[in-house]
Amino acid sequence: ETRTPAAADELVTWLAHEVRATVRDFDVVARSEPDAFAVLAPEPEVEPATLIAALTRRLRGALARDLGADVAAGLALEFGYALYPDDAPDGDGLRNMAQRVRIRAD
Repeated sequence: ETRTPAAADELVTWLAHEVRATVRDFDVVARSEPDAFAVLAPEPEVEPATLIAALTRRLRGALARDLGADVAAGLALEFGYALYPDDAPDGDGLRNMAQRVRIRAD
């Protein structure tokens, strides 16, 4: 919120590349909101908590390395997830569930 729109867009683009580099080649990464991404991971090889932990480690490390520890400390990372068909029968339901089940990664 304290960044210029151009700087915020740069940060979001940078984060998108880092998220993309963390998931498998056939997983889909999309910007679902101005400050949120969605990852479609068909047939995940690991539990959601394991994937979230890997994303958190990679993003926190890359943030500190590329943007500085002070910037990294000032950003909150939150993750939500939903599993098809257990949590919802369709894309809208899955997205809604993932938005309700948030895990804050500090």
